[in-house]
Amino acid sequence: MNKSLVALEQRVTALEAKLAALTSSPSPQATATRLIAPVEVVNAEGQLILTIQQQRNDTSISLYNTAGRPIATLGVDGTQAGYLAIRNAAGVLVAYLDVESAGARLILQDHQEAGGVVLFGGDSGQTAGGGINVLHTAGGLSMSLWSTTDGGKLTIYDGQAHEQEVLILPGNQS
Repeated sequence: MNKSLVALEQRVTALEAKLAALTSSPSPQATATRLIAPVEVVNAEGQLILTIQQQRNDTSISLYNTAGRPIATLGVDGTQAGYLAIRNAAGVLVAYLDVESAGARLILQDHQEAGGVVLFGGDSGQTAGGGINVLHTAGGLSMSLWSTTDGGKLTIYDGQAHEQEVLILPGNQS
C-alpha cells in the first residue's frame, strides 16, 4: 500500500477518535474542572463578564454589564453568611440581601443609594420579631415599624434628630 495513503488513513483514524471523545457523553466518573480563584471569564471580544474572587473576609461571584461594572454579586462575607448585591446600570447599589445575627436583612434603595426600604427578619438582642424602615431620600421624614415583645412600635423621624414614638400594645392598650 502507498505510504501516503497509510499516513492519511492513520490521520483519519486519529481524527475520528478525537471526534468521538469530544462528542461522547462524559462518564459518571469524569473529574470536574478545577479553577483557582481569582478567575475572570471574558467573552470573545475580551470583555469581562464574570469574576470569582476571594479576599480577606469575602468570597464572591460577580456578573458584569457591557460597561464593565459589576451588576450582580453573590458572596459569603466575614460572618460566613451569604449576601446578594444588585446594582443598576451605572453601578449604584439598589438592592442588598444579607444575613445578620438576628436574621435576614433586605435593603431596597433608589438610584442614588439614598432613600428606600429596609426589611429586617429580627432585632438583635431582643426577643422581638422583624421590622421595616422607610427612609427618605434627602434625610427628611422617615419611619420605622418594629414588632416588640409588648406589641409594636412605630417611630417617625423628622430628619433633624427629632423623633416621635408610638407604642402599639395588644388589646387596644396603646
